[in-house]
Amino acid sequence: MKRSFFTVALFFYTTTLFSQTAESKKLDSLFTALESNNKAMGSVALRENGKLVYSKAIGFASNEHGKPVKATPATIYRIGSISKMYTAALTFQLIQQGKLSLETLLSDYFPTIPNAGKIKIKHLLAHTSGIFNITSDSTYEGWYTTPQSNEAMIARMAKHPADFEPGTAKQYCNSNFILLGYIIEAITQQTYQQNLQLSINSITGAKHTNYGGKTNLNKNEAYSFSYEDNKWIQQPETDMSVPHGAGAITATADDVALFAENYIGGNILNQQWKDTVTSITKQLGYGIIKFNKDNETGYGHNGAIDGFNTEVIYFPGKKISIAFLSNGINYSIDDIMTAAYKIYTGAAYDIPSFKTIQLTDKDLEKFNGVYSSEKIPLKITVSSKNNAMTVQATGQPAFPMDATSANSFSNGQIGVVLEFVLNNDNTVKEMILKQGGAEISFTK
Repeated sequence: MKRSFFTVALFFYTTTLFSQTAESKKLDSLFTALESNNKAMGSVALRENGKLVYSKAIGFASNEHGKPVKATPATIYRIGSISKMYTAALTFQLIQQGKLSLETLLSDYFPTIPNAGKIKIKHLLAHTSGIFNITSDSTYEGWYTTPQSNEAMIARMAKHPADFEPGTAKQYCNSNFILLGYIIEAITQQTYQQNLQLSINSITGAKHTNYGGKTNLNKNEAYSFSYEDNKWIQQPETDMSVPHGAGAITATADDVALFAENYIGGNILNQQWKDTVTSITKQLGYGIIKFNKDNETGYGHNGAIDGFNTEVIYFPGKKISIAFLSNGINYSIDDIMTAAYKIYTGAAYDIPSFKTIQLTDKDLEKFNGVYSSEKIPLKITVSSKNNAMTVQATGQPAFPMDATSANSFSNGQIGVVLEFVLNNDNTVKEMILKQGGAEISFTK
């Protein structure tokens, strides 16, 4: 699910479990650095061979009337689109039981959806249905915080024409998993919560995984925040009737890590369907994403709803599961997960200093301009105002960039680094964009 993310100084503490190994001490250092530099709040859990081996929480769960409540590993977060993994698991369980098949048509349940007679369950699971993504509806901002009936949501989806013919393209779409959630309820004649409890939690032993509702601080649930103007600002709440099977689950970090190891490496599904789930030719599969960390393949999902950003990955080759649930982030969550994996497995990793420097408009003016690359059809506009740099790519919003040196700038939230190479006359020779492990050269 989509939504933005982001209070004054971060309030610290947490709990670290187990004996202080070199790896756990370095993990402590990483998460303390993220916290003290206002880069993230949230909870992390690492599991190996079926056991919780590291757990820590940073920041606060709420800040009601200026009274922050520290997060703990038991804090419950909205997990956003990680919910799609759970919905996929429930769907495959019904297929395994013979109550549904990958070839079942959407028209058997919701014939008013455009192309319903051509859309199959496998298209919904794989994001190849062509159904309009309901969170892209132009009126979305007007109703996402209020309760919505299934009928109202279906009517909204049905009024939009298909984006493409089923099976001809792949496009991430929340509507697919909202509809799967409805189908699960229709087949079982039980609510999503009941399905979650009976078919997932009863197997994994999870105690704090539920279909969410309005945030309840008395239940140890967290609000979400966005980092704006050097402070954390509480964000509005999506009503959970909107995301349903696409993003309505709440859980602790350990519950999510526990689910991932049981889904891919445990007995939620039999081997045939586990093999189907992990038979991904590209990054996006049947309600699951394939990750690569330090040349190790993992399977999981990420999520974003309101100010929550989340990610979980299970590495079957090492039997390691990592989950980070954030209720406020100002850094790349994927970089945090990469760092946690590298540190825990003993790979080389230097914890970022997160130090920035202050430059003036005079220092920045030489970088201003429009940049293009031969590698990708994207123009990037660099501009400066009030002694700060912003960048804007074609068709995207503008993002602020922090100066980490005289010629290097970063935005941790979107995981972008810009490095400028200068000529002898102090003009820009080249701008190098770094993101997600890729480096792309741009010229003015």
